[in-house]
Amino acid sequence: MKTSIKILLLLLALAGAVFGVLYWQKTQVEPPQNPSPDNVNYNQLKEHIAAINNGDDLDKAFERAFDEFSFLRNENLIDSGMSDEQIRKLTEAYAPQFASNALSMLQNSWTYDDLKRLINRVKLLSSLTYSEGDKVIVDSDVTSKFSIINKVNTDYTKASSVASKTSYSSVDDAKRRISEANRYRSDTYLSHCPALVEKLKGLPAKIGHSHYSKVSAAVNTFARNYRNYDNVPAKKREIRNTISQYEGMTRYYGRNESTAGLYSKLNNVPDPPYDNN
Repeated sequence: MKTSIKILLLLLALAGAVFGVLYWQKTQVEPPQNPSPDNVNYNQLKEHIAAINNGDDLDKAFERAFDEFSFLRNENLIDSGMSDEQIRKLTEAYAPQFASNALSMLQNSWTYDDLKRLINRVKLLSSLTYSEGDKVIVDSDVTSKFSIINKVNTDYTKASSVASKTSYSSVDDAKRRISEANRYRSDTYLSHCPALVEKLKGLPAKIGHSHYSKVSAAVNTFARNYRNYDNVPAKKREIRNTISQYEGMTRYYGRNESTAGLYSKLNNVPDPPYDNN
């Protein structure tokens, strides 16, 4: 009986030893296979890309996915194949909807800050590349819409330049700039930028004021220095023509300042010979 008990205890001890060795091998030599951080991040990236068009804020969804992608790529946590596959999927999921939304926004009220944000996003999407350096190609419809957005930006810069030049230099130049301002004001996209439209609308009156100031200065200078001119009657006619020319620009400027005082001052300049007593 004692021998049987001893044998049983020996078998139990042997079984425990074998189990201990196997458990040690499983947990130490072959530790539990939990998902690696790389796989967790990569799966999270795929989820973010898949969710881009499902949320309320398309741009934030893109930014979240792009930040995740950039982290994985920059830290070399994904290989080139994974990187290329996901940047392609990210672009395909976001670029078409972004481009459509951008054009819709530009046909409603927008600001220059809105336009800058669109341009920066277009630049980012247009600069994306695969591992070997080739550009990530978007379809022709998206490319066409990107071209329109870039043109709006170029036209905005030109229109702002036109609106900022308020000094008068000549009749032909004034007519040209006012015509340009009116054209930009009625542009399909620029017409929806209130701040720009207001500047363009105010340009004719500002040029007109500058024109009047130059004519007025010419009259005042002549009235003070008429004795220094060789042909006073000819100079009078010349200045009278400049006043008349200013008056003729009423339909371009919208309104003209009164010229009665200018004519009166000009007419008060005596013709030679002068009485020097």
